[in-house]
Amino acid sequence: MDNRISKIYNVVAHSSKVNCMKISPKSGNIMITGGDDRKIKLWIIGKLKKGHSTPVECVTIDWTEEIVVAGSSSGTIKLWDLELEKVIRTLTGHQSNTTCVEFHPFGDFFASGSSDKTAKIWDVRRKGYIQTYMGHQKSITCLSISPDGRWIATGSEDNSVKIWDMTAGKLIKSYNDHEGPVTSIVFNPSEFTMASASCDGTIKYYDLQTFDMIDTTLSQGSIPNLIRFHPAEDVTFGVYNDSLQTYSWEPTVCHDKIYTNWTNVKDMIVSEDKILCGSTDQNIISIWAENIEV
Repeated sequence: MDNRISKIYNVVAHSSKVNCMKISPKSGNIMITGGDDRKIKLWIIGKLKKGHSTPVECVTIDWTEEIVVAGSSSGTIKLWDLELEKVIRTLTGHQSNTTCVEFHPFGDFFASGSSDKTAKIWDVRRKGYIQTYMGHQKSITCLSISPDGRWIATGSEDNSVKIWDMTAGKLIKSYNDHEGPVTSIVFNPSEFTMASASCDGTIKYYDLQTFDMIDTTLSQGSIPNLIRFHPAEDVTFGVYNDSLQTYSWEPTVCHDKIYTNWTNVKDMIVSEDKILCGSTDQNIISIWAENIEV
């Protein structure tokens, strides 16, 4: 493995398989994990939480680092107050496995996706969902909310990417450019662009002013499982099965490829000078760091 990458944390985290992990985007100092043992663990804080009766499949934390949302294989979603150290809401609405959750950048809202082929918007102050988006033909695998909070993008096992208007509650655009299930979607924090990754081995870039696909990487026989934009520069970072790759677009150029031995990378946060990645191997979690120059 490339010596530019260092392992800064490695621990047996759960008594059975770890399914999900989230690193707090604000400070990077809090990590949440969930597993088949039905437990949620908060790392750094050092508290162990158990509140689900079925395996925990996805987790996220709000921007103030006060509330954790966790979705389970039954479709149930629980909200944890970190200060009170207890569950404050139990939400039902999805008919099967909750696959992904993400907080809205402003306000007390979050989004969830499910294998029931729907995405939902929830108000943390209420006991139910306030919007449902239907249109995918298979399970929703990933979602992302735009930096201005107006749109939500969803990716699916049906190979499609859809953008929804959160205010109007309607579909804006559907893309069918991928030839395999979508693994990751992300909005650019500094420009009006979006990227999606897929099991077809490609990353595709979209102009959100024209809604055109403007570029694509070539398939290399390896799957990009997770992608992120740099917060200030026109590059993306993609975690593949065997490497971490850095791309720019228009034209597509691979600027760097670092070979790794990571397995099952569940989250990645990118600051101006560093990348943190969290990976799992059965019941073990690892945190990796790389200093970057772009």
